[in-house]
Amino acid sequence: MINSVPISASPLAWIDEEIDLSTFSDRRHASRFRSLMQKLWQGMGNSLPFAC
Repeated sequence: MINSVPISASPLAWIDEEIDLSTFSDRRHASRFRSLMQKLWQGMGNSLPFAC
């Protein structure tokens, strides 16, 4: 039997879930990391300079 994975309402919700489970030494790092991950997700398929 395959375990089912809950599907979030937003395709970017997984980023928030992962970052919430992570530990950063400064909350600004979490904010910056979230922003970077969202830009990379939205620029999927582009090279890094164009994705960010």
